[in-house]
Amino acid sequence: MPVLQKEPSPLFQSPLFHKTALEKAEAEYSKYRQKIARELTQVEREFFASMKAMQKRLEGEPKNRGD
Repeated sequence: MPVLQKEPSPLFQSPLFHKTALEKAEAEYSKYRQKIARELTQVEREFFASMKAMQKRLEGEPKNRGD
């Protein structure tokens, strides 16, 4: 049985719809970029975890002073 394909609505082909869709997409992308900017990347999270582990290790070692 063949599938009936409807012609796209003229609304979706109008320049106004296209402009509105682009504006909405740009606004959503801007929100996404702001959210991502506040989050650490996987590499940054691992770096900070490594630094914390190093700090704990160094704080636990006895200090070698020549006193």
